[in-house]
Formats: sequence, structure tokens, C-alpha cells
Amino acid sequence: MLLTFGGWTLDTDSRDAVSEQRSVRLSPRAVQFLVAFARTRKSVLSRSELMEAIWPGIAVGDDSLTQVVVELRKKLADHDLVETVSRTGYRFRKPIHDSLEQADGVWRSTVSQADEQLEAHALCIEAQYIMERCGRRSIERAEELTAESVERAPASAYVRSRNAIALVRRDTYRSGQKRFLHRALVEARKAVELDPHLALAHSAHGYALSMLGDRIAAEKAHGRAIELDRCDPTVFHNAAWHLMSSGRIRSAVRFFELSCDLAPSTIKGYVVAAQLSQRMDPTRSGIYAKRALQRVHLRLDIDRNDPRALAAQASISALLGDTEAAQSAMDRLEAGDAALAIFRASAKTLLGEHAEAVLLFEELLDHGWRDRFWFAADPTYEALQSRKFDRMRRQLMSR
Repeated sequence: MLLTFGGWTLDTDSRDAVSEQRSVRLSPRAVQFLVAFARTRKSVLSRSELMEAIWPGIAVGDDSLTQVVVELRKKLADHDLVETVSRTGYRFRKPIHDSLEQADGVWRSTVSQADEQLEAHALCIEAQYIMERCGRRSIERAEELTAESVERAPASAYVRSRNAIALVRRDTYRSGQKRFLHRALVEARKAVELDPHLALAHSAHGYALSMLGDRIAAEKAHGRAIELDRCDPTVFHNAAWHLMSSGRIRSAVRFFELSCDLAPSTIKGYVVAAQLSQRMDPTRSGIYAKRALQRVHLRLDIDRNDPRALAAQASISALLGDTEAAQSAMDRLEAGDAALAIFRASAKTLLGEHAEAVLLFEELLDHGWRDRFWFAADPTYEALQSRKFDRMRRQLMSR
């Protein structure tokens, strides 16, 4: 028979009691003490009731019962588990159930928890899809979904990692005051605490640290994430962003490329790699651009209004000098999403429409966009020369 109480599970046959942290073996008398409470379903038993249950038909002194209580308190490391009731007996202060009583209830509870876990993961998948596709309110909606997933499965390191990443992105594109960044850091640290071997948890931690400017700690976190998992595209994407923020553009480009290689339906890694390498390696930039366009066409074949695909088509076509394709994509692209407005600004700059590009940046800053690392790394924007743009640049870089 199995008994459960206060985080412990006791096999009455082997006398082994197991919790999340430790296991102990109880004496036969201590086991009978616990069985007595489980069978009677009383919270308080008198000394005589306990003695009869433990030593039926045998006369023993009070000291024998006291020693059993001392053993339970010591081995289970919980002095308050068994409370002495003056002139009566003992109270067992935690609900105690046997396996037969709990069979149905435990099954239902386990199924319910599993359902919540699955629902939480489904919400994270939906959030990833929204962020990958982009569109109006995509950043806010993705963060809201991952926050709901944490409510459903607070003990899931994966869920908390996804929430941390969504919080970083929300701060980068819509806040500018680091209030979401600090929450992201808390979520990421909790994820690492829950599962120190989850690469995504360390990656989320490094992502938040990178954006907060703690580059040494971020470097360590990203390195640990890659050690744990060399096949997760998010791990390499976040590490690429860290490398870019540290000014290591060539390495960042390689990581962006790898993140896209590992995720066959994504576009962003190739687009970013093409933009960052356009000056230092024009040949590679062209290769990345063509890879991005291949995926753009595949996605537009499925959904001709895919916002991410249209934004990527605009910036990449402009980079390749295809003005008509770039303008066509921008005409079909719905305005209003900061993540996509960056691509629009890049396309406008590459097409020579500098005044419109500056207006887009001004609108982005007004709405809280603060990705100074991307702003500093992308050589596209060096062509924008005006007093207004220089003022915005100083404003952004000073934060």
C-alpha cells in the first residue's frame, strides 16, 4: 500500500518514504503509526488508539510511542508534522491518504495537470507563430499568450523561457523603459532554476542580460545554452543578437544563418544576415538574400498576405536592386507593427527614399522602439544624413 502526505510517498511494504529531495526508511512501528491515521481518517488519535494499532494486545509504556513520534519528526525533517495534543494523544497535521482512496482522485489530478501543461505549450506555439508571422499587435499578443501559459504551468521551465523571450521583445519594440526587461530577467532566472539543463532557459537568460547591457554574464549564459543544445534555432538566434550587440558582426551573421538553417520555414535569420554583411562581404550578402527570397516565395504561395514575408520581400528586393518588387511588397504590407516597420525603413533607405525612412524611424521611436544594437550594426542606415535623423540617433544610443 502507498501512503501520501506532506510531499512524501510511503511504500508500507518496503517502508521506504520518498520526497522530491530525499528518501528514508522508516521502522515498522513508524509505518503502523502512519497507517493508523490513514485508516481511521482522523486528524487526532489518542495514545490508547495508537498503541492498540501499533502494538495490538501488547502492553507498552508511553515512552515507546514517544520514540516513534521522535523518529518520524527526525527522519521526515518536519518537527511540526506530528503535533502533541495535551492529555489526549497526537495530531497528524497533513492530509494522509492511502493508494485505494486516492486512485481515482490522483488520476484525475494528474490528467488535469497534464492538460494544463499541454495547453500551456500550445499557447507558446501559438505565440511563436504570431511572432514569426508578425502583423498588428503581434508583439503584445505573443507576450500575453506566454504570460497565460505561465499561469497554466508555472513549474515549466520551457514555458517560463518562452515568456522571458516574449517580454524582451515587447520591451525592445514597445516599451523603451526596461520594465519588461526586468520581468524577463526574473522569468529567465526562474526557468534556469527549474531546469538547469534546459538550453532555452539559459538562452532566454542571456537574451535578457544582453539587452540590459550585462555582456559578460550574457556571454556565459549563451555559451551554456549552446553547450546544452546545438539544434535549437532560438538558441542560436538569441546568441546571434548578443554577438551583434557586442559588435562581433561576422560571428553574428554566421549564427543568424545557422538559426535559419535549423528552422526551414523562417526568414528573419537570412534577412538579417544579408543586411549585416552587405558591406563586409557583398557576395555572402547576396547568397543570404536569395535564400531569404526563396522562403518568401514559398510562404507567399501559402498566404499572399503573410506580413513577415512581405516585409522581408521589401527589404531584400531593395537590397538586390529590384525596386518594383520592393515597392509592390510595401504597397501590400499593412502598417502598424514595429518589427515589420524596421524592414520597411530599410527598404525605403535602400531605395533612396530617405525622408520617408526618417519618418518611419521617428514613428518607431514614438511608439517605444529602442533596439539600439540593430540600429548601430546595420550599415543601411549610414545613408540617412539629416539633423532630425542625427538627433534621433543620439536619443536612441544614449538610452
